[in-house]
Amino acid sequence: MAALKVDQAYVKAAASAREHLNTLIHQDQLAGRAFIRLAFNDALTYDKLTNTGGPNGSIRTRKELERPGNAGLSGVVELIKGLQAKYPALSHADLIQLAAVAAVAAAGGPEVHIALGRADSWSYPPPGRLPDPRASEDPVAHLRALASRLGLALKQLIALAGVHPLCGRWWPGDELPANPQGSPARFSNAYFRDVLEGKTDPWLLKDAETSHLVAEFAADEGVFAKEYVLAHEALSCLGTRLMAQGRSDSGGLSANGAGLLSEEQWALAQVAAAVVIGAAVAAGLYWRRRRRLLRH
Repeated sequence: MAALKVDQAYVKAAASAREHLNTLIHQDQLAGRAFIRLAFNDALTYDKLTNTGGPNGSIRTRKELERPGNAGLSGVVELIKGLQAKYPALSHADLIQLAAVAAVAAAGGPEVHIALGRADSWSYPPPGRLPDPRASEDPVAHLRALASRLGLALKQLIALAGVHPLCGRWWPGDELPANPQGSPARFSNAYFRDVLEGKTDPWLLKDAETSHLVAEFAADEGVFAKEYVLAHEALSCLGTRLMAQGRSDSGGLSANGAGLLSEEQWALAQVAAAVVIGAAVAAGLYWRRRRRLLRH
């Protein structure tokens, strides 16, 4: 996936866009929750084997929005398009991921630090890439296959599932959970406690690995939050050279030089590494030749 050049002006525009997103989410809790699902559905189309799909903004295309797994997302896509028109330097792909970060934080969740620099794509992925474990005879095997296609660990997928109470689920047929009396949805490990109590997704308890992860996250919200941040950051970088290697103090925004590598910086790093390795090899050859000469 191509990357945009990110400079301080880009980061400044993204910070301003984040403030607008905060206002939108404050005004409409359901929009905020849909932002998370939008970002997940954009990213979960990634296929590491072909390096296609992923968080590239293609979910804004009519063809992709018409798919059953994306039902109900047209409205928040229009919000993203409106924001991109206000900040034309920013890509839709970055704004979609930034909106999810803002929504998680607004729900009392941890701050997820994401890299900036995703280029938009009009090439929508083939259908069938969004997860639908309930339609599978072996839901856990379905999730394992998904993790393998994405290049993520199963633990990361289970951690990401913990955000379900905020945004509904990833798979078709689920709606946003009820929000009685207008009380805001909050980030918590409630999903895993519900699984243990048999209220939802009992199939997660039928597999030793997923059952252990559910119990671990249900027992300690801090552990869940830590794993969630790592998983969300990894999801937001699929198919890019943007790597979640550090933190910034820019409210969840990281320029490609603040602990994160852009496509260009990654290439330069490779050149630098090659130069260092080449110098080391040359030095080794020089000293071996010198020792031979000294012996004679």
